[in-house]
Amino acid sequence: MKNRENIQLFWSAPLSELFEELDTSSGGLTTAEAQRRLRLYGPNRLRSSKRTDSLTLLVAQFRSPLILMVEP
Repeated sequence: MKNRENIQLFWSAPLSELFEELDTSSGGLTTAEAQRRLRLYGPNRLRSSKRTDSLTLLVAQFRSPLILMVEP
């Protein structure tokens, strides 16, 4: 990206400016450009989250300050 500061307010920027900043067009990326970006940045995947078992979740509940609030 050319200017990351401008892209921060992407919801208010004109489409033409976004296309320029992202080096793309309304037709999307070419196959060659998509392959280049895939090699450069890797696949667009979310990291897998750490699984929490029931016991860990129960113990975590008692660490919450809300659990200390009791009715008089």
